[in-house]
Amino acid sequence: MSKSELVARTFAPMVRAICFTVLLIALSGAAAAQRVNLSDSLRRVLRQPVSPVLKLDSRYSFVTGRSVDIWGIKAGVSFGKRLNLGAMYSWLHTPISQNVTAQDNIVSARLRLRYGGFFAEYTFYRKGPWEAMIPIQMGFGRSFLEDPEGVRYYELPVLFYEPAMVVDYKIYNLVALGGGFGYRLLLLRNPDIDQQLTAPIYMLRARILLENLRGKAQSKRKEVQTGLS
Repeated sequence: MSKSELVARTFAPMVRAICFTVLLIALSGAAAAQRVNLSDSLRRVLRQPVSPVLKLDSRYSFVTGRSVDIWGIKAGVSFGKRLNLGAMYSWLHTPISQNVTAQDNIVSARLRLRYGGFFAEYTFYRKGPWEAMIPIQMGFGRSFLEDPEGVRYYELPVLFYEPAMVVDYKIYNLVALGGGFGYRLLLLRNPDIDQQLTAPIYMLRARILLENLRGKAQSKRKEVQTGLS
């Protein structure tokens, strides 16, 4: 590999990360110019009521052209349902195999990918049943190959940056259905594993709006009590 190819391969993910983030900011800014009130400063947002956030996460993506599932868990705090901040941990759930040479024998080993870090989700648009947000997460972890005996090969650190955009639609203010798209960018790669991890990501999700559900139940209970009194 020539020096120019090495430089291009090293900095290409960073350039893509910057370009994709700028695109998301531009899209959110265009939406904000129409209806969204983004005059809320970060200081004002952080003064909003705080509530805990704990959720399972599932993202669909690709590894060397093959469709895969990336599972994860997130825990943190929400500021006024506008900004979520916290820690995350993700791992590759779909089995991906690669041959390795061990003691002059070729064995099939499974690709393992595990990384943890932080996440941020900012809701920049709310109008009627529609809600749009920009979730971003960055994780540091390790990738390696593991044979059926549990022996690891080529274990090295990796660094990911995953910006995305998600749109939700609320049904009767009780259930939210949504989807989104983004990009998984490998900023620090494992050169010993011949798999393409930088790839688009997409999300499909459904949420039960528990707080609204509780509010409706309490209102109904008060109506019943008022009718009996």
